[in-house]
Amino acid sequence: MNPSNAGRRWADVNPQEIRIVSVNSGPKCVAVVVEDEWLVRMELADALANAGVDVFEAAGGEDALAFLEQHDPIHVLITDIRLVGDMTGWEVAEAFRAARPGIGVIYASANPPLAARQVAGSMFFAKPAPMPELVETCHRFCDTAHSFAPATRPII
Repeated sequence: MNPSNAGRRWADVNPQEIRIVSVNSGPKCVAVVVEDEWLVRMELADALANAGVDVFEAAGGEDALAFLEQHDPIHVLITDIRLVGDMTGWEVAEAFRAARPGIGVIYASANPPLAARQVAGSMFFAKPAPMPELVETCHRFCDTAHSFAPATRPII
């Protein structure tokens, strides 16, 4: 095991397409990273995991939507615009927002931003994205999601 991976829990769902990275014993913030360039995806996921975020990685929109259907909570979507498969990052973000209106959306792409395609309240970072600012934005979206989460009540 690589010493930089110590303490991480890795679960390979489909080794060629997706990976789950976690350094938390319990999820505080859950992000989905959709990026078809595996090295960029791995760098972003590792930066988020090192900042305490549970991360699901997908190379394409179809895998990200499959994860969305099966997992809750998801607080933040981080997506490239051009992806492998039939979906663009614009479409992935629209589908995530339709399913979960409160989810934070961050676009990170070398493609130019199109305000008309961005979901409301989203952020856009041009690649190469400044990792500290992207991680901070992810945490802000998580904090917002937690502040609107329904309060749990004890069972009496």
